[in-house]
Amino acid sequence: MHCPGCFSSNFPGKHRPLPEVLAEIDSVASGVRTDVLAFAGGDPLCYPSIVDAVRHAARAGLRPFVNTNGSLLAPALLKALKSAGLAGVCLHVDSMQDREGWKGAGEAELNSLRERLGRMVRDAGIGSCYFNMTVSRRNLGGAPAVYSWALSRPDLADLVLFVAFKTPESVSGPERAALLESECGAGAVLSALAGAVPGFRLCAALPSSSSGKDKWFFAVSSGRGRRFHSPAFFSAAQELSRRWRGRYLGRLRRLSPFEALLAAPFFVLRRGVGVSDLAAVFSGVQAAMVVQPETIVWGQKPRFFI
Repeated sequence: MHCPGCFSSNFPGKHRPLPEVLAEIDSVASGVRTDVLAFAGGDPLCYPSIVDAVRHAARAGLRPFVNTNGSLLAPALLKALKSAGLAGVCLHVDSMQDREGWKGAGEAELNSLRERLGRMVRDAGIGSCYFNMTVSRRNLGGAPAVYSWALSRPDLADLVLFVAFKTPESVSGPERAALLESECGAGAVLSALAGAVPGFRLCAALPSSSSGKDKWFFAVSSGRGRRFHSPAFFSAAQELSRRWRGRYLGRLRRLSPFEALLAAPFFVLRRGVGVSDLAAVFSGVQAAMVVQPETIVWGQKPRFFI
């Protein structure tokens, strides 16, 4: 499978040595105040020692995720990963991929594939399930269909991530010229979502490490998209995680009734948190992220739209 927006180089048959991978995990665990570590690639399910790497990350106190196109997803592998401590799966599915059996399918048609892969993750008992779509001018019109599907399936989709397409620097010549025509900015993606989903509202952004412009945009909702939550709620959730676990929140999961009861007073006391926000503490939330690709420096704090 080939994704034209991938910035990674492919060296068939070559994998990073496991000791090197484990050392990098230890470096992240000791130097970054986040609770999530994501394994990407290529596709991390191709890595022969992925179960060992996930186990090491979990034992280091991180919540390991794998970012995968789903082509190698299988119940036995998911069971082994869950036993190793896998906290979540991010499934990359979109019409820009050269995916066998789905060539020519639009984003709405691909929702059935998203459904099948998401169900496989849930059936394995893995806590978090995310979906990732690369958005170009070619498939921008399908982004609302993906988001609407995700909002209708809170049992399958905790978060949907829209990555604005950017041409990799490694591509040159006529291929580069063709890809440049497909580039799409985060603003166009946000406009498409806002135009299709009533009440769509952003609550936070993460700025660029070089230009200072906002590059990551966050929206948090509940009730199948009927309620979009306030910046104060998002800020309170991050602060609660920092005080509770010493790390900023990097994943979404539904709190247990006991955890929700413990957390509720903290939200009640936070200025700007409304009644609809408090309901989400008990019911759980979904999130959307829109990303304009650019290098992000570890340790940056998000800017909240308060």
